[in-house]
Amino acid sequence: MAESRTRENDGLPRRVFSWGANSYGQLAQGHKDDVLEPREVTCVPDDIFSICGGGGHTLAITRNGKLLSCGSDEKGQAGQGHDKTTLTSVEELEDQQIIKAAGGWDFTLALSVKGEVFSWGSNAFGQLGSRTTKSSSIPVVVNIPGRPKVVDVSAGLRHAVAITESGQVYTWGQGRKGQLGVDLPPKVHKVNQPTEVKLPGSLSARLAVAGSNHTAVLTSTGEVCMWGCNRHGQMTLNPETTSQHALPHQVPSEMFNGRRVVSLHSGWTHLVSCTEDGSVYTWGRADYGQLGRSCDRSHDWIPRPVISLQNSKAVTCGSEHSLAIDADGHLVTWGWNEHGMCATGDEVNVKVPHMVAALNDKEVDHIGSGAGHSFVILAGTP
Repeated sequence: MAESRTRENDGLPRRVFSWGANSYGQLAQGHKDDVLEPREVTCVPDDIFSICGGGGHTLAITRNGKLLSCGSDEKGQAGQGHDKTTLTSVEELEDQQIIKAAGGWDFTLALSVKGEVFSWGSNAFGQLGSRTTKSSSIPVVVNIPGRPKVVDVSAGLRHAVAITESGQVYTWGQGRKGQLGVDLPPKVHKVNQPTEVKLPGSLSARLAVAGSNHTAVLTSTGEVCMWGCNRHGQMTLNPETTSQHALPHQVPSEMFNGRRVVSLHSGWTHLVSCTEDGSVYTWGRADYGQLGRSCDRSHDWIPRPVISLQNSKAVTCGSEHSLAIDADGHLVTWGWNEHGMCATGDEVNVKVPHMVAALNDKEVDHIGSGAGHSFVILAGTP
């Protein structure tokens, strides 16, 4: 749940702002009170590169690949031994160069530059990818068959997905709603070890996103394949006739006006895609304003463009809210706002993309989000 627009300023110190839910200190502000508007994080490394979150914890990566965390550590998901209210190095991974991190509800994944996946936190549903590992704050290597190099990972509510260098897809964790993309025997609702997902035809994946109970991948040719829960139309199928789709379903390109999809993002029950012509499409659950456009129902299973987001530079999704950097470089937010994660100064849900006035004069370089909290990293200045 993180997106950067550029790496041009990697050599310069950068500033971080956070806001939203903060019950466990996940905003890295040194306290546990919700914050309704962007507030600067004062205790943060100058070389911070990316930041994202899980259910109630936060993960940050520095320019040289060091992983830091804060927030809830009840199941060991922060890797600290107890809750932290400021970003703190994950000591067990200090000898690794981490290039991506992903937070589930109460577990964490980290991808190293070598292509190894580490997992820690709750393993109640097999989400750590280990048959024998109990819930733990100590990162373990996920044993993917054949030990291929992994290039992308994503964490859902209680399941995980990994993409290999050759475009293979592996999933593990909870599978009750079909989110693992494989046939499971009757009464089997979880998979403890990575299992390969077969995509239609000869398609190969290049990135993955996981929602609460669904999974989607973007292929090397700009196609979208999805599987899992369809209660809110996440599969681009009518939920009145299809409640879930347990095997990969290729979304017809006509749903994106025949355009190639270049980026894909997912909240718990809604999705956002950007196409090669600059259009931004949304679909899925809509009752909190998650789709950022007019919708007179609680969901919309047909991807439709958000006109005001044309040519957006970056997008990221929280559980039921989203952030984007619009074509003019402004930060905009929309969706669920109960804890102030849309940065409006109140807790009223935001139905259409709203410009965050407090950051209007700032150059936002990176956006990130957890379930109910949000972050920006400002471009470095000499």
